[in-house]
Amino acid sequence: MAIIKSRRQVVQWLAGLLATPWKALGTASAAVFRKRSFTVPLADDDGNLKGSYPASTLYFTEDLGAGVTLEMALIPGGEFRIGSGSNVLIPPLNITEQPVHAVSVNPFVLGVFPVTQEQWRGVAAFPVVTRSLDPGPDYVDGRLSLVLRACEISREAFQATSTILKVGLREFDAAAQMRSNLLCGANANERCDGFAYCMSGPNSAHVMLPSSKLAVVASRKGSFVLLHCNSYCGGFWTDVTRTFSIGRPDAQAMAITDAVLEATGRAIDAIRPGARASGIDTAAREVLKARGYANAFRHATGHGVGFAAINHDALPRIHPLSDEILEPGMVFNIEPAV
Repeated sequence: MAIIKSRRQVVQWLAGLLATPWKALGTASAAVFRKRSFTVPLADDDGNLKGSYPASTLYFTEDLGAGVTLEMALIPGGEFRIGSGSNVLIPPLNITEQPVHAVSVNPFVLGVFPVTQEQWRGVAAFPVVTRSLDPGPDYVDGRLSLVLRACEISREAFQATSTILKVGLREFDAAAQMRSNLLCGANANERCDGFAYCMSGPNSAHVMLPSSKLAVVASRKGSFVLLHCNSYCGGFWTDVTRTFSIGRPDAQAMAITDAVLEATGRAIDAIRPGARASGIDTAAREVLKARGYANAFRHATGHGVGFAAINHDALPRIHPLSDEILEPGMVFNIEPAV
């Protein structure tokens, strides 16, 4: 990671990129910018990956006081052409976005991650620019209640879907029924829905890979069936996975289940305000290591939940290398697996 320490370097970098003056960035001009490189994937109209190209942006870390910081990324400005011709219809309403016209956007900075409550309180303490900010807004509790409601709907959908699981059922049909149950669980005045997928037998060991949606749910008694859903309510999401067994599982399957349940319990017991997220991951990982499944646990223990259907980088990241500190109001999942 390259560090740009000189304001002159920043201005030189911007000179060939931005048409607007440097002063448009306001107080950010006094910050120490760092360069972050990343890869941008390219996909065709069907969503298939067809290539990638390297890119980079500048970001700086704002000190909010009391040891709280906020990473801000620079979004370059420029001129863009938007709109469509009169003969181009935009589905599903078949409307046009005419005329084609130019739009100028000044450079601005944007938070790299969703803000935590501590960061919000730090920003709210700054001098008022346009309006004052409530350091403890009531809608935080409202957001949590929407996540809890989405979890409640998903629990009911899991219970209802489990009653149809049987040998010979297609994964596609199980997932479709799960999705239908998510819809049926919402009240008339609630904006709730979600999506689901199902993987069974040997397929369930490849949950991090694209699923085969036309496979048979179970070929024999004792097979595992993995159901996953991302339900939402009022725009706030869950990320929940449950594993079922078609009939009584064998001894090996029971040993794996016991190990995962113990790892989950240890991780949950370690959760408290002020705890390091990496410590939560360690609590789960040590259990699976002691049970002989260290090499089979190939992902992080959990990640933040609520603002997106699936975002493995959402804070707090319950990961061996995470440096995040848990605080009240954070929402995340715990998902050790073998």
